[in-house]
Amino acid sequence: MNLKVLLIIYSYVTALLVYLSYVFWDIPVASFFYPRMYDDLWVVFDYITEAGEGGYWIYSTGLMYLGYRFLPLEKMPFGQRLIKYRDADMRAAGFVALTASVSGILVNLLKILFARFRPELFFTQGEYGFSWFAQTHILASFPSGHSATAMSVAAALTLLFPRYWWFFILSGIVIIFSRVILVEHYISDVLAGGYLGVMTSVFLYHRYYKNN
Repeated sequence: MNLKVLLIIYSYVTALLVYLSYVFWDIPVASFFYPRMYDDLWVVFDYITEAGEGGYWIYSTGLMYLGYRFLPLEKMPFGQRLIKYRDADMRAAGFVALTASVSGILVNLLKILFARFRPELFFTQGEYGFSWFAQTHILASFPSGHSATAMSVAAALTLLFPRYWWFFILSGIVIIFSRVILVEHYISDVLAGGYLGVMTSVFLYHRYYKNN
């Protein structure tokens, strides 16, 4: 089965799961975790979820790219090794920075479009669904930005280092579902965000990275 077919299947399955989650699962799952906020499990996932912050990935890999491109590597410790792998490491760092940046821009535009109520508003005011065209934190639940970052980076690293795909994908899944456990997002939010991240990485990889 080729990649195009897999992505088509992934798209249909994700669309179905997002719909089913919105109709049947979002509120029950959020209601399960809401009373458990701030317990031991919550604290653990509060640390895990930080790995989905786009800024960490963009700044770290972006600086790595700029360092490889402009620093005098020959004068640095292990300079010969850095020079030997300069092109490959620089392109990989640039690719990860690009995927995290693009997925972040796309998800923020979609947040404004959908303006979905966060779970907090359901439990405090009974609000559920979409407000449409608004730009406030409390109306920015769909899609999940942390999930888009987590899965865009996981997919990018999988494409770069396919041998360790299981570790990258599993890490991404843990991060996106930390958003549900923390009651920051519904299941449908993280599924949509994760899908956006994966598709962004795959598109940029085949459109730009492989073509140098």
